[in-house]
Amino acid sequence: MGLTSGLLIGLAGFLAAGAFAGTLWMWRRLASPQPAHVVARVGLLLWAQATVMLVLFLSVNKSFGFFASWSDLFGTNNTTGVIVVPQHQSGGQPVPIQSQGTGELGSRPADGPTGQGTSLTSPDGHGRSRNGQLQLVRINGVRSGINASAYVYLPSQYFMSAAVHRAFPVIVVISDHVTTAGDPYGAVSLAATAAEEIDAGRARPAIYVMIVASVIGGRDRGCLDVPGGPQAATFFSEDLPAAIESSYPVSRVAAGWAVLGDASGAYCALSLAMAHSDRFGVAAAPSAGYGPPPGSVGTRPGTAGWWLSGGSHLLSDESDLGWRLRNLPPPPISLLFFLPAGSGELQGSRGQPGATQRTAADARDFVSLVRLPTNVTQITLAAGPRPLGPVLDQITAALKEPAAPTAPPTTRGRP
Repeated sequence: MGLTSGLLIGLAGFLAAGAFAGTLWMWRRLASPQPAHVVARVGLLLWAQATVMLVLFLSVNKSFGFFASWSDLFGTNNTTGVIVVPQHQSGGQPVPIQSQGTGELGSRPADGPTGQGTSLTSPDGHGRSRNGQLQLVRINGVRSGINASAYVYLPSQYFMSAAVHRAFPVIVVISDHVTTAGDPYGAVSLAATAAEEIDAGRARPAIYVMIVASVIGGRDRGCLDVPGGPQAATFFSEDLPAAIESSYPVSRVAAGWAVLGDASGAYCALSLAMAHSDRFGVAAAPSAGYGPPPGSVGTRPGTAGWWLSGGSHLLSDESDLGWRLRNLPPPPISLLFFLPAGSGELQGSRGQPGATQRTAADARDFVSLVRLPTNVTQITLAAGPRPLGPVLDQITAALKEPAAPTAPPTTRGRP
């Protein structure tokens, strides 16, 4: 059970309610001046206070991302380097992006399970790792009001003097496993895959932004703008790009931006590219049939996920990807669908939240609806600990070379 899990917060809330009820129930039985009863009453009060504080800590931590995992909380996480103090603009307004930690991406022989062959090491002042750098940042959504933590991978080419006036393409990775060690979509593992593919000349250098799909606490897993509710689509299509563009020399056109999702972020990836082709030119997701957003069943109040459309049949239709392909003009984007190597599932993706078993017929039906100028390409994942290598190769090949930025950041490597 993760530190930011909603189930953990719910369990803590249950304990707090139980402590409060237990205090009321036991108080009369302990209402005597006996020393043992006095100590018991003090203990009940302390227990009730502790459980309430636990709920507050877990809720605040989930909202602001102070600790992403138990290893972060107990200081056993070696995946980030020195924590730096976020800088604010004058007037107390939050900047679009804040640095929360930086580490060099190192490598050692992979002599253990998947993902144990890579690590992050703190900067040592003697030059940067040839594999690049991984940063933990905080993105403040000015338009959406959503704030979320993300990992940003900067390839080694980013720090070369020749790249001062270079604009890099951007790949936004949406997965609920970016903080999971050993998962192919974990920040360290994916950054190591990107570094390996770039070093081998199979993938072009790009900046990767890795973030969870459930940026608003797990309620909306479809990255949609909910009427009267969370504006996740605005966050991903406007706030996140604006924050990245303000801090890094990146492409400012859709042809230079891609979005990649695993089973938990596949709908997000496809939905964002199809509905916001002015921002994302490429989308990559597991091969499957895609329709309504995760958790949505109908528009009638009381049905599962009805709130996603606010009861609007039009919004419900527009959020159905199959309906969009059948009824709306096809967007000028490239869709990349990938299949696992062999017959098994993608390593590390079993049991992902929001993942469903889709048949090959579902995938063929979805692809059959695609019309030009939308293009579809199928990719087979690689075997072994780096299954996403071919996907990253194809994504960077599909992205067009962006023009140089007009105003490169004054500092390199730290937003």
